[in-house]
Amino acid sequence: MNQAALLSLFQNAALLLALVVLFDIATSRQRLPRKRLRQALVGIAVGLLGVGLILSAYRLRPGIIFDTRSVLLAVCGLFLGPVPTMVAVLITGAFRLWQGGIAAGPGLAVIVSSGLLGVVWRHYRGKRLGEMSVGEFYLFGVIVHLVMLALMLLLPREDSRAVLATVGVPVLLIYPAVTTALSLLLVNRLAQEKAAQTLAESETGLRAALAEAEIMRTRLSATVQELERTSGVLRASEQQYRALFQANPHPMWISDRESRRFLAVNGAAVAQYGFSSEEFAGMTVRDLRPEEESTPQSKDLLDGGDEIEDAGVRRHRTKGGRVVRIQVASHELVWEDRGARLVLALDVTAQEETRHRLESTRQALLSVIEDHKQAEAALRTSEERYRSLVETSFDWIWEIDTRFRYTYASPRVRELLGYAPDEVVGRMPFDFMPAAEAQRVRAAFEQIVATREPFASIENVNRHRDGHLVVLETSGVPVFAADGTWLGYRGMDRDITARRTAEKTLRLRGAALEAAANAIVITDRSGVIEWANPAFVELSGWSLAEAIGRNPRDLIKSGEHDPAFYRGMWETIMAGRVWRGEVVNRRRDGTCWTEDMTIAPVRNEAGEISHFIAVKQDITRQKALEAQVIQSQRMEAIGTLASGIAHDLNNILAPILLVTDVVRGRLVEEADRELLSMTQASARRGADIVRQLLTFSRGQAGERSAVQPRHLLKEMVAIMRETFPRSIALRLESPVDLWTVEADPTQLHQVVLNLCVNARDAMPEGGILVVSASNAILDSNDPSLPPGLKAGAYVVLSVRDSGTGIPPEIRQRIFDPFFTTKPRGQGTGLGLATVLGIVRGHGGAVTVDSTLGKGTTFRVLLPAMTGEGAARAEDSRVEEQAAPARDLILVVDDEIAVRLATRAALEQHGHRVILAENGEDALKQYLVQRGEIHLILTDLMMPVMGGVALIRALRAIDPRTRVIAISGLIEDRTRRELEELGVREIVAKPTEVAELLAAVDRALRPT
Repeated sequence: MNQAALLSLFQNAALLLALVVLFDIATSRQRLPRKRLRQALVGIAVGLLGVGLILSAYRLRPGIIFDTRSVLLAVCGLFLGPVPTMVAVLITGAFRLWQGGIAAGPGLAVIVSSGLLGVVWRHYRGKRLGEMSVGEFYLFGVIVHLVMLALMLLLPREDSRAVLATVGVPVLLIYPAVTTALSLLLVNRLAQEKAAQTLAESETGLRAALAEAEIMRTRLSATVQELERTSGVLRASEQQYRALFQANPHPMWISDRESRRFLAVNGAAVAQYGFSSEEFAGMTVRDLRPEEESTPQSKDLLDGGDEIEDAGVRRHRTKGGRVVRIQVASHELVWEDRGARLVLALDVTAQEETRHRLESTRQALLSVIEDHKQAEAALRTSEERYRSLVETSFDWIWEIDTRFRYTYASPRVRELLGYAPDEVVGRMPFDFMPAAEAQRVRAAFEQIVATREPFASIENVNRHRDGHLVVLETSGVPVFAADGTWLGYRGMDRDITARRTAEKTLRLRGAALEAAANAIVITDRSGVIEWANPAFVELSGWSLAEAIGRNPRDLIKSGEHDPAFYRGMWETIMAGRVWRGEVVNRRRDGTCWTEDMTIAPVRNEAGEISHFIAVKQDITRQKALEAQVIQSQRMEAIGTLASGIAHDLNNILAPILLVTDVVRGRLVEEADRELLSMTQASARRGADIVRQLLTFSRGQAGERSAVQPRHLLKEMVAIMRETFPRSIALRLESPVDLWTVEADPTQLHQVVLNLCVNARDAMPEGGILVVSASNAILDSNDPSLPPGLKAGAYVVLSVRDSGTGIPPEIRQRIFDPFFTTKPRGQGTGLGLATVLGIVRGHGGAVTVDSTLGKGTTFRVLLPAMTGEGAARAEDSRVEEQAAPARDLILVVDDEIAVRLATRAALEQHGHRVILAENGEDALKQYLVQRGEIHLILTDLMMPVMGGVALIRALRAIDPRTRVIAISGLIEDRTRRELEELGVREIVAKPTEVAELLAAVDRALRPT
């Protein structure tokens, strides 16, 4: 299983759930009047969520991405229906096609198939989504993502295999679970909305039913009485009938029996329908019907018998177009000598459920009591429904009396505080709070109660029965009796502990950003800084007040990058993608640093980029360490190469040094001896270089001795005259009485050589190079005494050139390791660093004085030797042995030139010599002439049998055997092994005759 894919898919799934929760919270109270518009807007919102998921997708390969848009679109189709799903599919599909890539086609197919499966499943389940089980939701998620993985076969064969191998298992593990979680979230949302709607409808219906039942009973009673009184009056007097007709508070009219035309209408009818008396005169009863009922086939609502009868509930329209439900009663009469009908019309729109049971005015009068019983039953049903909703509400519903004691608590209190409702009733809210919290909340509540006003969102901390704290948000309204007497408060408590925990987490994250070691900067879309953390202030040197409101390019742009670099950065982030890279920036003090920077765009609710967040990590030291590691690896490689060739080089130089001493006594001509001396000096210098290279590669310091700098400088100047360009004039200035110093000659050679090479490179067109030495006694008050040095006697070596000089801005960095101004491939940046390290290792110091265009002077101060060691050191050589010896010496070496040269040198000084080409050959000769061989001179690195193995074998035969070990490369491990074998004399190749004879003499005649 690919752990990176699994982690990335988990992160994308978490992003989906977080976005949906935020979307749910943001839209939970939004209501749009038009259904289609609402569906379209929801589809757009879901599509934008899908685009956000695509932007944060896991990228398996270029053009192949995976995210949870399939989960989002499948659940959208399941719960939101075809219209939002179609809109969301169009948006996410268009965006995926715009992204392009090899998987754009399969990605679009996944989008369409996910939404289609959700819609089909919704159609199969109908509207019973709330009845779906967790298992069915999970099965739905598995099917959707099996189809998604099957669509990956549309990719090229190699890519499809890689996709299935990398993300197949993570997808089937994560996505069905995320589908189930998201579905359960939406089911819970549907349940909450349905419960809230049912509660609201029940409350409204209950109140309306009670009020209208009472009004209906009053109206019907008054109407019947009025009709009976009106009928009697009509029979008695038509004039009185007309007066009662006009004064009746209920709408009445008289219409022609045949044409149904209005003959008279009372004021109540004019007021109810909105037509004037003149307008009624030109209308018929059919004109009051809604348009859909105004057909010839519709039955006349006034058809009836000769007696007063109930024509039932009919639908009428007013002048303004409003359709109302009317309870109609009619009676035939004679009006102005023509057949007519008297009609009583009561507006019973709000009382439809009660009025439709009435068949006639007489029956309505007789069924009032029964209707009242039905209203009471409806009231009980509504109360039960209300109680059910209250007791199953997610919030805790409560009532308190005027003494602040609970008179009712819904069962939800058991989940919030761990107490049963009957344990809460009779107690006060403050009994469940910590003491300090109870005092605070009680004081606030007493102020609210004094005004008898509603209150909302009062936060308070309560202690759960098991001891943990719960944060509640309390809202309530005052309750009054019918006569206005205050009875207490009714309200609810909502658990906001999780929300407060989340807010605390956000505050902690904010504090973490403030305390982060990496610099963090937030800018607006144009790049103007809006916020930065203290790490940025420390890194850049600019205060927060100075940085806010300014563009980073005005503060820290270094000029190290070309415009194309910054243009590419802006094109990336303005396209909504994250930019990562290394940038060189400049601090306020002018120094530069290298940072690893990540810039991420931030989008607003509309999906537009509004801000950018930049995270900066200072990697200046890391880059330097990386360069040092690379350079160390190069040095290690050089050391390995040097170790490999040192043996061969020493074997080449050894015969030269030995033979020159042997031949010197045979030459008569002084010119020949000078040539031989030059050859010997060159070989000696070559041996020193090999030894220096080995010392440098192994990190070992050379041996120190009394050194006369005058001779060293003279030798170095002679070498430079042969190697430096003729355009450079070399001068040596050194007094005869120059003091000596205790130093490693090879390392002093390196110091002078490095300084002179730098001076040469500073004069490409030629110039003057002066190498000088002087004695100096510096006291503590001397301004020329460098910091850190003690007062005393010093030898000052100076290298002065007339070159270009060193710019002031880089003068402080010239001794930094790996810092160089030379072109790539012409310098390592180790020259001056090595000089400084060597000089400090000798207890000295290095100073520099430079002027642009006039040249540079480096001064090296080395402690001078005092006492007897202060005498000038001259080139010393071991005196040759005066008296020859006749000892037999076995010389063992695999190089024939070394064997012959060594034999010649030893024989010239009276020794007898026998030769062996390896350890095995030497062991044979030793066994044959064991009693005659006085000393064995053996190389260590030989084929067949090496020197160490030979010495070990000789010690086993005779522990008293005298041995001298010779080698051009002796590792510490080998040296320790020789010491354990009792070898006291170890001679380094190449060696001169005097050194070799001295070692032989010490081995043969130890003191």
